[in-house]
Amino acid sequence: MTHHPLESRSALAYWQNGKLFFHGSTQSVARARASLASLLGLELGDVVFIGEFCGGGFGSKITVTPQMAIPALLSRKINRPVMMRVSRYEENYIGRARPGFQAWVKMGFRRDGRVTAIDLYIVQDKGPYGDQGDWTTAAEVASLAYQPLAMRFRGVSVFTNTPPRSAQRMPGGAQIVAMLEPLIDKAARELNLDRLEIRHINAPGHDGWVGADREGVTSAFVHEAIRMGAQAFRWDEKKQWSGRRNGTKVTGIGVALSPFHGGSSGFDGLVVIRPDGKLYIHQGIGNLGTHSVVDTARVAAEVLGMAWRDCQVVWGDTSRHLPWSSVQAGSQTTHAHTRANHAAASDAKRKIQEIAARDLGGAPADYVVDGGRVFHRSNRGRGLTLARVAERAIQLGGRYDGHVMDENLHAMTKASAAALAGSGLMGVAKDTYEHEGGTWSWVVGFAVIELDVETGVVDLKEYLAATDCGTVLHPRGLAAQLHGGGVQGFGAARSQKWVFDPRWGAGFAKRFYTVRPPGILDVPLRMEWVAVNRPDPQTPVGAKGIGEPPIGAGEAVITCAIADALGGKCLCRTPLSTDIILAALEGREQPYRVLEPHN
Repeated sequence: MTHHPLESRSALAYWQNGKLFFHGSTQSVARARASLASLLGLELGDVVFIGEFCGGGFGSKITVTPQMAIPALLSRKINRPVMMRVSRYEENYIGRARPGFQAWVKMGFRRDGRVTAIDLYIVQDKGPYGDQGDWTTAAEVASLAYQPLAMRFRGVSVFTNTPPRSAQRMPGGAQIVAMLEPLIDKAARELNLDRLEIRHINAPGHDGWVGADREGVTSAFVHEAIRMGAQAFRWDEKKQWSGRRNGTKVTGIGVALSPFHGGSSGFDGLVVIRPDGKLYIHQGIGNLGTHSVVDTARVAAEVLGMAWRDCQVVWGDTSRHLPWSSVQAGSQTTHAHTRANHAAASDAKRKIQEIAARDLGGAPADYVVDGGRVFHRSNRGRGLTLARVAERAIQLGGRYDGHVMDENLHAMTKASAAALAGSGLMGVAKDTYEHEGGTWSWVVGFAVIELDVETGVVDLKEYLAATDCGTVLHPRGLAAQLHGGGVQGFGAARSQKWVFDPRWGAGFAKRFYTVRPPGILDVPLRMEWVAVNRPDPQTPVGAKGIGEPPIGAGEAVITCAIADALGGKCLCRTPLSTDIILAALEGREQPYRVLEPHN
């Protein structure tokens, strides 16, 4: 399935005094700069990357693509600015697509519904070159979601004469949950178990594990998410609607569990309090419209007790001195940069307390930082404004204003801190907080559909997403992630795929109308969500990333609901386009063969 971001990767480049200035669309500004410098054989300091906004990426714009070197090279050749315009057709090819795969799976269950064994074999189409880890990630997701007592995984990733592949939102996870969740439903029916209960039986707790090495998890409030979702959806009532017929329309009820990676760690944070009394929070991550570039910055304001109106977020232009950051992909950002900004703000707070103790007497621990001031906890009048503290930091120099910094910082962060040195009190630190085990987030999708048995049309009537994503940073932003990802999953389940010429491998589906994503008329007017909102204990803010699990939940819950409307018959593929559903309803041969689903 192609990425099809709304904004293509058109780019502008020009050179000035031996330095490249590059305007591009990327998910990850700091990391895109490093990738572009490497691609062109330049020193990091000789590249300025400007990308304040990114109109969608879904994994296709994690850093840069080789084509982005073209305007830079041509501009250097002719000594003029060069813009590269990328058309929709070109974007379809440059942007690549999610690797497709087919799988053979055998699952064993005890009478009580416990998964005893999974035997999984995957054949992945990885395109003409390179490799993608979707197939191995799929096995990890399966092991985590069902905690089998035994598991064997085998597979092969095959080169094909088709357009290139790359990571797409929830790589590997989206494919496997759509494959396996309908089989969990099938087992529940054969064992006479409630479909929700069988997921409770197999889902992990905080002692859960993932992968061949049985790595632990930092937290897993999955059971709480299932219970909250069931209550909000009214599962006990609506499961009775299964198979209900109204004329030619049959009701299907679906539930699906979708886990995916929820964050990384070890990146840098950088904040400066200037003599104007404002807090400047420097962010090297990109801005995809998901609020994370701002939401993760609010952590610094909270640590320092500053009003948000007195804060400015600095992002999108590496000439403004940004720290080394995670890629804006893999649901890393929320986890990685609440931690990094917490570390930087904590460093600033310690320095503020030290300056207060130095000037006003007492120990640093005697001082509170709040409301734009630092004051003695026994006497609020004994204090300084942060504007005055910034002035004192400049006077004191050294570690207080950024002229001296820790050696464990990345070279990019050191260069940015050095450029800002002397402008105010600086907090700059690497995230060294505890992080043992894998961080995973969860979405449980619930849906009601109506399937017209004469036309094969599927009408989604209700959708609810329940999530364990740790502490909720921004409720509206979370709703947008849950439902935006869910809608993307609906498209993967029903309509979106690549179609290739069977001989030449050329793509036929290269416009929005040929791989149509769901529109506003294809989804319920109002979709619901609930969140457990329990903090992950191994990160200071408690938040985990949530960018990817929603797509798997949206895709799998549709496949499960369609199977339910068909009386429990699993069609065992995606997308479940209308012709495939009609063939199943009418007992005709399916319009595809094994290992040839895209011809």
